[in-house]
Amino acid sequence: MATREENLKKINDELEKLSDEQLEEVAGGTWHQTADDSHFLHTLNPDFNEINEAALAFTPGTVTENLIKEEWARYGVEFKWHGGAVYDNEYKVNGKDVSRDEAYAHARSVAWG
Repeated sequence: MATREENLKKINDELEKLSDEQLEEVAGGTWHQTADDSHFLHTLNPDFNEINEAALAFTPGTVTENLIKEEWARYGVEFKWHGGAVYDNEYKVNGKDVSRDEAYAHARSVAWG
């Protein structure tokens, strides 16, 4: 298994291959945040396959983010990912903006009662 440093080097090497325009699509922290969401959702539903940071960073606007969006919906959370922009992800419950922590708490209550 690769170490964290080895994984980061691979990601950085791939980022170097991207054009400035492509890099704009993955700049910021939301792909990391979304990967963390994926891990969290996997804890609620082990059948949900986690999506790692590299997959999110190199596939903006594809099915990967839709998988996470659909999984959030299972727990009554509307999820909006900004495709790697510098803005945090957005979460809504019953049409109301909520914090990420509130979204996690809501999903836990739906999953585990």
